Amino acid sequence: MAFTLTGDNSDVVAAIDGVSVAATVTVDNSTSLATTSASSDEGNAITLDIDGDGDVNGHTVTLDITGGGSTYDVTQSGVNDNYVDATFDGDSQDVDITQSD
Repeated sequence: MAFTLTGDNSDVVAAIDGVSVAATVTVDNSTSLATTSASSDEGNAITLDIDGDGDVNGHTVTLDITGGGSTYDVTQSGVNDNYVDATFDGDSQDVDITQSD
């Protein structure tokens, strides 16, 4: 697990239950004034919930995020390997990725 957060009011919630999980999240929201909450108190909100052991390599998540006002939910589960490698640049995004087998 590797988290690098630069900027204001980023929020990461992770519940990792797999045997082998490689997760890297890099956030720099200093280039944005957008917010994701009604009270305007957060730039990015990231939620990872990875269940299951995967197969040979395990589950992998790589997120590279620039800009604020975004919400990202990634859920992976199952006995086969799931892989997410995503780069986001811009404001007011909402991305939901769900993988299972």
